[in-house]
Amino acid sequence: MTRHDLSRAGASVAAALACAAGCAQGLGLDAYGPAGADAGADAGADATVDSMVTGRSDTGATDAPELPETSGFDAGAGCNGGGVCAPPVPAGWTGPLVLWEGDADSPPCAAGFEPVFTGGANPPTDGAECTCTCGPPTGATCTAPTITFEKNCKPAMHCGTASLSEGACAGLTPAQAACTGMWGATVSGPSASGGTCAPDASTNLPPWSWGSLAVACAPSSRSGESCGAGGQCMPVPPAPFDAHACVLLPEAGACPGAGYSVAHAYYGTAQDNRHCSACKCGAPAGVDCTTNAQVVLWATPDCDGGASQTVSAASGCETPSFAMQGATFSTASPGGGSCAPSGGQPAGQIVPKKPVTLCCTR
Repeated sequence: MTRHDLSRAGASVAAALACAAGCAQGLGLDAYGPAGADAGADAGADATVDSMVTGRSDTGATDAPELPETSGFDAGAGCNGGGVCAPPVPAGWTGPLVLWEGDADSPPCAAGFEPVFTGGANPPTDGAECTCTCGPPTGATCTAPTITFEKNCKPAMHCGTASLSEGACAGLTPAQAACTGMWGATVSGPSASGGTCAPDASTNLPPWSWGSLAVACAPSSRSGESCGAGGQCMPVPPAPFDAHACVLLPEAGACPGAGYSVAHAYYGTAQDNRHCSACKCGAPAGVDCTTNAQVVLWATPDCDGGASQTVSAASGCETPSFAMQGATFSTASPGGGSCAPSGGQPAGQIVPKKPVTLCCTR
């Protein structure tokens, strides 16, 4: 090689060394150059990103920063194949779960999921359907009628009264017998007393269902793939289930946060306390004892011979064609009347039982 050739080779090497620093920056190849100030800055930025994803930094700290409620745990966040990224499940809670909510036709859990909870909220306020009536009066009795004797049916010429008993002959007293002339007789009474009415009641409880329904399902197997700060991946549920993660607490409570902040309150069952108040019947009213009450006036004091005439309380004053000597009371069976019903009103309600709290990422 000539001296001229050596000079040209030395110039090429010098140019290559001069370009090593500047050309790398211009071509975007800093990462492949020697570590310098810029490389140190880039390394610090990389450590910050790694801390956000893994919860650790290059300093060796293991405590993950608390994630905000909008931490990005959701479908496809850090999960291969578009899975649902669920935050860590807090102690005492069951999960992660997927949730369906609606007002009718709750679906079964999809393939790859198992049922954890089925229930609802907002029971109807419809009460029991009640009826309350009363049957006819029974057991009422009629008092004995009273017969008043008057001369020629003139009240001013009163000749006394006689109380009649069923089947017995009531003869005139000597004072009544002293009243001479054409007799008149007025029957009053009898009146009803006692008796009861049987209540006739019915209760119908209309069928009911929750106003809001919920179904929560858990993946049949746990994914080994982690995501977020200690989260885990779970399969994306098919419609109609929502593609976000939830946890369940078997009681009423507040959401634990840590990504699970949207509360859904439901109940596992309910107690139907609907009923009708007791149906009762008041005392019989309007029972008639006069229609069937018959009094027979006799011309003999022993009421077994001679002329006779039948009268009733509805007849008013009767003037038989003979001088009365006695009277009998033949019958007085009560009839008619009614009892006023009371009660039989709707009472009670459907009381939800076994509350649960479902908290979801959104």
